[in-house]
Amino acid sequence: LLTNVEFPQGLYDMGTLGLNANFLGKYYDFSVGANIFSPKGNLAGTVSMFFPQNDSANTYTGNFSTTNFDLNTLLGVEGNISNRLNARFAVNGQGYNIDELAGTYEMWAGDSNILGSVIDSSHIFLTALDKELNSNIDVWDRQGIAHSTFNWNLKESIPHFKLKGQLQNMDLQQFGVSEKPIWIDTEYDIDTQGESPAEWIGKFDFSQFSVYNPLTNRRTPVQSWQLMADTTNGYRTLKLDSEIAKVDVGGAFNYEQAIDRVSRLVQETRLYFSNSDSLLDAYYAKKEPDSSAVSFSINAQILAGVNPLMEVLNVPVNIASGAEVSSNLDFSATHLADLNIRADSISYEGQTYVNPSSSLLLAKFPDS
Repeated sequence: LLTNVEFPQGLYDMGTLGLNANFLGKYYDFSVGANIFSPKGNLAGTVSMFFPQNDSANTYTGNFSTTNFDLNTLLGVEGNISNRLNARFAVNGQGYNIDELAGTYEMWAGDSNILGSVIDSSHIFLTALDKELNSNIDVWDRQGIAHSTFNWNLKESIPHFKLKGQLQNMDLQQFGVSEKPIWIDTEYDIDTQGESPAEWIGKFDFSQFSVYNPLTNRRTPVQSWQLMADTTNGYRTLKLDSEIAKVDVGGAFNYEQAIDRVSRLVQETRLYFSNSDSLLDAYYAKKEPDSSAVSFSINAQILAGVNPLMEVLNVPVNIASGAEVSSNLDFSATHLADLNIRADSISYEGQTYVNPSSSLLLAKFPDS
């Protein structure tokens, strides 16, 4: 009977499915209750749907839950939305695309893997109306606590995104940023525009910002940070203003490209100084060619607030306020990078260096 029906690949990838279900109603107005069992997790719930005979959007209400459910496999996504989801959901809305979407959508999640992190408990409440999304997000976890509200306005040609909230005891080690436990506390207020994070322009305010080292019981003084991002005719600028440093970045790049090129340059430099031809050959045999040119400059002034941070991070460095760091990076036909450092004084492990300055120039072909 169903020999000509094609199901999404994700259903096949879920493995052998077990199903207990009931159906009540007509084909355009019905309720379904179901329990689905698979090697990739279980799903149970009830959903009522109504398909109007005119051009109005479909409506639906429902409550369902998941147990150790592999959402990545079902959706066939390469990213990591969740490969182990334990949650309850409640929906009451209409429409499926942003033009028609309206209603309320709620999730309570327990111990789950979400976006690559283990989350102990979280709650999300989302409302949608007239191409605008509003949400409250709360996360309680051993890796930190987060409370946020966001607004995503899609009425204009360029989406407008606002995010406001606070983080408490956010452990950077759990996210691969630090090798040892380092906790972040901050309040944040983000107001941006752009199709994706790689294209965002706007402001990022972080107030009541502090860093805590649980191994030494040291915490930095409370600080405020502000990051401004803008783009004009393909030229991107970033400006960071904080008690630690004032930084200006400008050039023809997007964030993903810049991070990728700098990461590659660091890795390739390490390989070069390893003096291992086999490692170099293996790396360049697999390396994909750079698809576009990227160039940008960085100018930074180090301020007195950096030294309390160094103490908390247990780094034995003290830098006199006013030190300057500049760099120009050009990733095109030839990769060029220079680094210039000048300071009144730098102390390292008890030794003080007065008026130190240094310059480094690196030039290489992209594939060698």
